[in-house]
Order: sequence, then structure tokens, then C-alpha cells
Amino acid sequence: MTELQEKIRTAATNWVNAKLDGIIEANPRLSVFAKHIRRGLVRKIDEVIPKMDAIMPFITDDNGKLDFVSISDELLNAFDEMPVKTYAVMGIDVKVGRGAITATVPSNILTDLLFDNGSITLTRSDIEELVNDLNA
Repeated sequence: MTELQEKIRTAATNWVNAKLDGIIEANPRLSVFAKHIRRGLVRKIDEVIPKMDAIMPFITDDNGKLDFVSISDELLNAFDEMPVKTYAVMGIDVKVGRGAITATVPSNILTDLLFDNGSITLTRSDIEELVNDLNA
């Protein structure tokens, strides 16, 4: 793994863990499954990182350095303007666009016990936290 990929992996893992801690604090019933959710999310990060090689030439400078601030500003501005699209990810409906990502879990006895409102939303400010970690 390259130094850049390791930096992205570390920042993304720390960000996911912090966000998950906040979600669990707001919904303590999730703490029962926290280690499983955390492990699954870190595995997904580990799956995505090697696939980044294909886009690196387009987002790095001639020295292979990534300016997270300028790239993130461009991407977040596009994210704010993006029309809302719905995706199915592992049985969860995910809406992305207009500056937010909202994951809605299907209603069943298990999810109704664990989630009060059935959804989790990440906003531009949440994503900016990740960018700040990448710039550190």
C-alpha cells in the first residue's frame, strides 16, 4: 500500500469510527452490534483503497501528491449541486445528493429494535471532517 493510500485508509477509518461512536451515543441500542458494524465498514474501506490506483493520475500532481483541500472543494461543491439519486447498498436504500447522504435501513423487527428513525444522514460538514483529517 502506498503512503497516500495508507493516509487515506487511516483517515477514513478514524472518521468512520468517530461517526459510528456518535451514532451509537445517540442510539445506544446499536452498541450491541457496534463491533460488527465497525469491522464491516473497515473491510469496505480496505476493499476500496486498492481500487483508487485507477484514479490517482487524475487527482494527484506530477509528484504524486494529492491536494485534499482543492479536490475536496471541487467535489463538495459538485455534491451540493448533485441531484438526489437513490442506490441500493447491501439491502439499504442510500440517497446521495444535494449535500447529503442518507442511508435508510429496511423496516423489520431487528432494525426497528435498533434504529429509532430508521435512517442515518451524513452532510457536507461530516465529509469536511474527513477532508480535514486527510490534510493533517
